[in-house]
Amino acid sequence: MPMGLKLNKEIAMNQTLSTYHMIMPKDLNPRGTLFAGSCANFMIEGGFLTAEAFLGHPHMVFFGMNGMKFVKSVEKGETVSVTGTVVDAGKTSLGVFVTVRFLHTKELAAQSYLTFVSIDENTGRPVPHGAKLDNLTEEMKAHQMTYRKLTAIRE
Repeated sequence: MPMGLKLNKEIAMNQTLSTYHMIMPKDLNPRGTLFAGSCANFMIEGGFLTAEAFLGHPHMVFFGMNGMKFVKSVEKGETVSVTGTVVDAGKTSLGVFVTVRFLHTKELAAQSYLTFVSIDENTGRPVPHGAKLDNLTEEMKAHQMTYRKLTAIRE
Protein backbone atom coordinates (compact mmCIF):
# COMPACT_ATOMS: atom_id res chain seq x y z
CA MET A 1 0.00 0.00 0.00
CA PRO A 2 1.41 3.48 -0.78
CA MET A 3 3.06 5.10 2.23
CA GLY A 4 0.80 7.01 4.61
CA LEU A 5 -2.41 5.57 3.14
CA LYS A 6 -4.81 3.31 5.01
CA LEU A 7 -7.72 1.19 3.91
CA ASN A 8 -11.11 2.77 4.49
CA LYS A 9 -12.35 0.28 7.11
CA GLU A 10 -15.99 1.41 6.90
CA ILE A 11 -16.21 0.65 3.17
CA ALA A 12 -13.81 -2.31 3.41
CA MET A 13 -16.27 -4.14 5.66
CA ASN A 14 -19.07 -3.64 3.10
CA GLN A 15 -17.09 -3.27 -0.17
CA THR A 16 -20.08 -1.64 -1.92
CA LEU A 17 -20.80 1.89 -3.13
CA SER A 18 -23.62 3.35 -5.28
CA THR A 19 -23.82 6.42 -7.48
CA TYR A 20 -26.75 7.73 -9.53
CA HIS A 21 -27.21 9.09 -13.04
CA MET A 22 -30.19 10.65 -14.80
CA ILE A 23 -30.10 9.68 -18.45
CA MET A 24 -29.82 12.84 -20.54
CA PRO A 25 -29.96 13.38 -24.34
CA LYS A 26 -26.13 13.44 -24.49
CA ASP A 27 -26.12 9.83 -23.16
CA LEU A 28 -28.30 8.41 -25.96
CA ASN A 29 -27.57 6.37 -29.08
CA PRO A 30 -29.39 6.96 -32.41
CA ARG A 31 -32.22 4.67 -31.22
CA GLY A 32 -32.90 7.02 -28.30
CA THR A 33 -31.73 4.63 -25.57
CA LEU A 34 -28.66 4.67 -23.35
CA PHE A 35 -25.51 4.50 -25.50
CA ALA A 36 -23.26 1.57 -24.53
CA GLY A 37 -20.26 3.92 -24.30
CA SER A 38 -22.09 6.16 -21.84
CA CYS A 39 -23.10 3.14 -19.78
CA ALA A 40 -19.48 1.90 -19.76
CA ASN A 41 -18.39 5.36 -18.61
CA PHE A 42 -20.91 5.27 -15.74
CA MET A 43 -19.68 1.80 -14.78
CA ILE A 44 -16.01 2.76 -14.84
CA GLU A 45 -16.68 5.89 -12.76
CA GLY A 46 -18.78 3.93 -10.24
CA GLY A 47 -16.19 1.16 -10.09
CA PHE A 48 -13.37 3.65 -9.59
CA LEU A 49 -15.25 5.38 -6.75
CA THR A 50 -15.89 1.98 -5.13
CA ALA A 51 -12.20 1.04 -5.38
CA GLU A 52 -11.13 4.49 -4.13
CA ALA A 53 -13.43 4.26 -1.12
CA PHE A 54 -12.25 0.72 -0.40
CA LEU A 55 -8.53 1.54 -0.59
CA GLY A 56 -8.85 5.01 0.92
CA HIS A 57 -6.93 6.70 -1.91
CA PRO A 58 -7.41 7.59 -5.60
CA HIS A 59 -4.03 6.35 -6.81
CA MET A 60 -5.15 3.72 -9.29
CA VAL A 61 -5.89 3.27 -12.95
CA PHE A 62 -8.61 1.44 -14.84
CA PHE A 63 -7.14 -1.71 -16.38
CA GLY A 64 -10.01 -3.52 -18.06
CA MET A 65 -13.67 -4.46 -18.39
CA ASN A 66 -14.92 -8.03 -18.77
CA GLY A 67 -18.30 -9.64 -19.27
CA MET A 68 -20.24 -6.45 -19.98
CA LYS A 69 -23.85 -7.46 -20.51
CA PHE A 70 -26.92 -5.38 -21.30
CA VAL A 71 -30.19 -6.78 -20.02
CA LYS A 72 -32.71 -4.01 -20.63
CA SER A 73 -32.73 -0.71 -22.56
CA VAL A 74 -32.64 2.52 -20.56
CA GLU A 75 -34.65 5.49 -21.87
CA LYS A 76 -34.03 9.24 -21.67
CA GLY A 77 -35.16 10.65 -18.33
CA GLU A 78 -34.71 7.40 -16.40
CA THR A 79 -32.50 7.49 -13.31
CA VAL A 80 -30.18 4.57 -12.75
CA SER A 81 -28.11 3.46 -9.79
CA VAL A 82 -24.60 2.27 -10.52
CA THR A 83 -23.42 -0.03 -7.75
CA GLY A 84 -19.88 -1.32 -7.44
CA THR A 85 -18.83 -4.14 -5.14
CA VAL A 86 -15.21 -5.16 -4.57
CA VAL A 87 -15.13 -8.91 -5.25
CA ASP A 88 -11.42 -9.64 -5.63
CA ALA A 89 -8.14 -8.27 -4.30
CA GLY A 90 -4.89 -9.26 -5.97
CA LYS A 91 -1.45 -7.94 -5.07
CA THR A 92 -1.87 -4.66 -6.99
CA SER A 93 -5.33 -5.09 -8.53
CA LEU A 94 -8.92 -4.90 -7.36
CA GLY A 95 -11.85 -6.60 -9.09
CA VAL A 96 -15.14 -4.71 -8.91
CA PHE A 97 -18.52 -6.10 -9.97
CA VAL A 98 -20.70 -3.25 -11.24
CA THR A 99 -24.44 -3.24 -11.88
CA VAL A 100 -26.67 -0.60 -13.45
CA ARG A 101 -30.25 -0.76 -12.15
CA PHE A 102 -33.36 1.32 -12.62
CA LEU A 103 -33.63 3.49 -9.52
CA HIS A 104 -37.31 2.93 -8.74
CA THR A 105 -37.80 -0.71 -9.77
CA LYS A 106 -34.28 -1.99 -8.99
CA GLU A 107 -34.51 -3.95 -12.26
CA LEU A 108 -31.13 -4.84 -13.76
CA ALA A 109 -30.16 -2.93 -16.93
CA ALA A 110 -26.47 -3.87 -17.29
CA GLN A 111 -23.54 -5.45 -15.46
CA SER A 112 -19.79 -5.93 -15.82
CA TYR A 113 -16.59 -6.85 -14.02
CA LEU A 114 -13.87 -4.18 -13.86
CA THR A 115 -10.21 -4.27 -12.88
CA PHE A 116 -8.33 -1.38 -11.28
CA VAL A 117 -4.60 -1.32 -10.48
CA SER A 118 -3.11 0.55 -7.53
CA ILE A 119 -0.24 2.80 -8.62
CA ASP A 120 2.48 4.91 -7.06
CA GLU A 121 1.25 8.48 -7.39
CA ASN A 122 4.72 9.74 -8.44
CA THR A 123 5.88 7.05 -10.86
CA GLY A 124 2.58 5.64 -12.09
CA ARG A 125 3.96 2.12 -11.60
CA PRO A 126 1.85 -0.64 -10.00
CA VAL A 127 2.30 -0.99 -6.24
CA PRO A 128 0.85 -3.48 -3.75
CA HIS A 129 -2.27 -2.08 -2.07
CA GLY A 130 -2.30 -4.37 0.97
CA ALA A 131 -6.06 -5.02 0.81
CA LYS A 132 -7.61 -8.35 1.67
CA LEU A 133 -11.17 -9.57 1.39
CA ASP A 134 -12.46 -11.57 4.33
CA ASN A 135 -15.80 -13.18 5.14
CA LEU A 136 -17.24 -13.10 1.63
CA THR A 137 -20.90 -14.05 1.28
CA GLU A 138 -21.79 -16.93 -1.02
CA GLU A 139 -22.99 -14.40 -3.63
CA MET A 140 -19.68 -12.51 -3.40
CA LYS A 141 -17.73 -15.77 -3.71
CA ALA A 142 -19.69 -16.59 -6.88
CA HIS A 143 -18.89 -13.14 -8.33
CA GLN A 144 -15.24 -13.56 -7.33
CA MET A 145 -15.10 -16.91 -9.15
CA THR A 146 -16.73 -15.40 -12.26
CA TYR A 147 -14.35 -12.42 -12.14
CA ARG A 148 -11.34 -14.72 -11.91
CA LYS A 149 -12.53 -16.83 -14.83
CA LEU A 150 -13.16 -13.75 -16.99
CA THR A 151 -9.79 -12.18 -16.19
CA ALA A 152 -7.60 -15.29 -16.38
CA ILE A 153 -4.73 -14.85 -18.83
CA ARG A 154 -5.21 -17.33 -21.63
CA GLU A 155 -2.14 -18.83 -23.31
